[in-house]
Amino acid sequence: MLNAWVSPQGNSYELEAAKNNIQGLLYALIDSYNDLHYVRASNHYDGKGMQFCVNWQYTLSLTYAMRKSKESTVFSRLAALETVMSAASWPQTRVGQTTITALGEERCQLCGADVRDSLLTFWNCSYINDLDCQYIQDTNHLAPLANQRAEEFACCWLRGIMPKSFAQIPEGKERLTDRFYCIPP
Repeated sequence: MLNAWVSPQGNSYELEAAKNNIQGLLYALIDSYNDLHYVRASNHYDGKGMQFCVNWQYTLSLTYAMRKSKESTVFSRLAALETVMSAASWPQTRVGQTTITALGEERCQLCGADVRDSLLTFWNCSYINDLDCQYIQDTNHLAPLANQRAEEFACCWLRGIMPKSFAQIPEGKERLTDRFYCIPP
């Protein structure tokens, strides 16, 4: 009979001992299962970087907070965020990669740029960057870092999915993880 399990990270769990505290074992099993699929997910559209594992707590913290909000405009922002995170946005270059024929202009219809990919849509479109929107204005300063790191960590910069390595919790503060929001070094 199976009485122990060793996680891919090398942690050993005795199943008989885990009966009294099953939470740690369950989290380890879920993490192990997810870790097996991150490499596959990293090969999907704007998924590069997911192969290093995902910190779902940080990634989903904004969506959780938005769902609790009573503000009337939150629903449309939440829908947009979830669309981006699930890679359901279709910049013109992605449309061109499918069997669907790309319709319309050869250039960005908003700013005239040649490249119409996720990086342009979320960080480099001058028309979007100049919109009178506080959320856009508050993040424009991150564009140089996004341009530098998006190829290696598209999941973060183009989908808002945070790799585990980006979340560095100070020692002794593990119970306060909701207080720390990190960006990649």
